[in-house]
Amino acid sequence: MARVTIIGCGAIGGITGTHLTLAGEDVLLVDAWKEHVEELRRGVFVDGVRGEYSAPLNAVLPEQLEGPLDIVLLAVKSVSTIQALEGIERMLTPESVVVSLQNGINEYRIADRIGAKRTIGCMIGWGATSVGPGRLTQTSLGDFHIGRLDGTVDRKLEEVADVLGKVTKTNITDNILGHLWSKLLNNCVIALGALLGKTVGETVAPARNKRIIFKVVDEGIRVALAKGVRLEKFEGLVDPVTFVPRKPEDEEIAFMLIDILGHKHGLIKPSISQDIERGRKCEIEYINGQVVSDGKAAGVSTPVNAAVVEMIREIEQGTRKTGDHNMEELARIAKVDG
Repeated sequence: MARVTIIGCGAIGGITGTHLTLAGEDVLLVDAWKEHVEELRRGVFVDGVRGEYSAPLNAVLPEQLEGPLDIVLLAVKSVSTIQALEGIERMLTPESVVVSLQNGINEYRIADRIGAKRTIGCMIGWGATSVGPGRLTQTSLGDFHIGRLDGTVDRKLEEVADVLGKVTKTNITDNILGHLWSKLLNNCVIALGALLGKTVGETVAPARNKRIIFKVVDEGIRVALAKGVRLEKFEGLVDPVTFVPRKPEDEEIAFMLIDILGHKHGLIKPSISQDIERGRKCEIEYINGQVVSDGKAAGVSTPVNAAVVEMIREIEQGTRKTGDHNMEELARIAKVDG
């Protein structure tokens, strides 16, 4: 049986670890939040779309972790990726793998640090939120898609698929970057809620906001294509291109698809908002900011995503307030009507 170590026991890492524990896997959860770790040991409580369940988990603080490590599931915030890798690098063996269960596209950063052979990408199709110490909620259902950066399939990848399959359906793909970019575009849309201080459902409801979404996604698609990425349908269902109507008659379909997104994620408060409220550095640089930085490198203009990044930076710094005035300003930049 593979030894599984989960670094970062927030919503995604904690719920993943709970399912693996209940399935009888050899799993250790690692988190720097002492109060949370203590509650996990006493017994995590998970509720949401898969019902309610609880279990005591094998959880430790980072300084208590010992190697060697086998399968590492990295579930820290993107801003903490390098710091987390620095903490475990000496415990990795040539056969170890690190699987990114994170927002954004951190796989290249991980591969640069520990090598592509020890890096596995993962697109998470389900959502969750951390309610408090030892309290987690799964907000939506979905699959895992995992793959190597070069598209190859090997024994270790299949072993990881078998492990993650104890949590939810897990698909091996030869185009993990296509899946990650499609999820990134989805997250770029969800991030807009942080400008309003509202839920995803409230954010995507107005027609003006939908037209802003078209521009946000269009910029991301053009950047991905410029990088040679072959975009995948998100969760095998929705092609990101359909979020960008090319002629007036396409707008009704695009509106409907955004409403479906709003229904699935409607009650979610963007993680960016949650981080700002808790005084933590948010991940905007790794979401809309990824589109902006990759766009610069590829020579693709991304003014709307750049404005989103700048506005959220200002909210984070306390120099801008959340509210509808931010969407009004963004509408002018995106050149959309109400």
